[in-house]
Amino acid sequence: MIHAGEFQRLAIGHGIRHKETNASRTDWAHIFRISLRPSEVGSNGAREQMHVAAAQRHNVLPIVMSPDGRQGSLQTDQDALIYSSVIDPGHHLIQELLPGRSAWLHVICGEAASHDIALAQGDGVGVTNERSVSLTAREKCEILLVDVGDQDPGMSGLAG
Repeated sequence: MIHAGEFQRLAIGHGIRHKETNASRTDWAHIFRISLRPSEVGSNGAREQMHVAAAQRHNVLPIVMSPDGRQGSLQTDQDALIYSSVIDPGHHLIQELLPGRSAWLHVICGEAASHDIALAQGDGVGVTNERSVSLTAREKCEILLVDVGDQDPGMSGLAG
C-alpha cells in the first residue's frame, strides 16, 4: 500500500511484471511511475518505501532517491538523483546540474514555468547541456526532478 507523499523503489528482475492497483472503490488514485535502466546488469531485486511529508518538501528540493542513499533517501542502482517539492505561487527554485548530467522536470499538479516554458499538471521538460534547472511556481504546484548522468553527448538544450 502506498499513500500520498510516499515514495517507493521497486527493482524487479528481467521478465517480471508489476502492476499497481487502486485499493479504493470510491476514490481516484494518481500514481507517477518512473522506469530507469540499472547502471549495472544483473542488479538484485529490492523494494523500499518512505514517506516525505509535504512540510518537508515545502519550497525546498529535498532528495528522495540517490545511488548512495544520501540524506536518508531511497537507494537506487541507477545513476539518478530524484527530488520532490511542493511549491507556493511565485516561489522560485534552482537546482544546479553537474557537467555531463541532464534532468527531467515533471509537474505533478499545479502550474509552473521553467526556462520560459509554461508547464501544467502532467507536463515535463528535459534539460541537457545546461548548468541548472530553474522553476517558478505560477500556482501551488508539486514537482519531481530527475537528474541523470551518462546521456548521449549529441543531445543539447531544452525539450518539452
